[in-house]
Amino acid sequence: MIWIAEPHLQWVIRSELYFALETALRDRGIEIPFPQRDLHVRSGTLPIALTPEMQTLLNRLTQK
Repeated sequence: MIWIAEPHLQWVIRSELYFALETALRDRGIEIPFPQRDLHVRSGTLPIALTPEMQTLLNRLTQK
């Protein structure tokens, strides 16, 4: 947390602080990774038992 004397300038000060931190870290070769999520989709078939109603619905959706 940082306390500032001019709260009305909080967004400008926050931005300047973030840029100064990023510059200091970069100058020292420190990288902060961004959040990342990987999704692995596999092809193939699954043993899923569908009700007749679900099968009818899927047939309608795939025919359009």
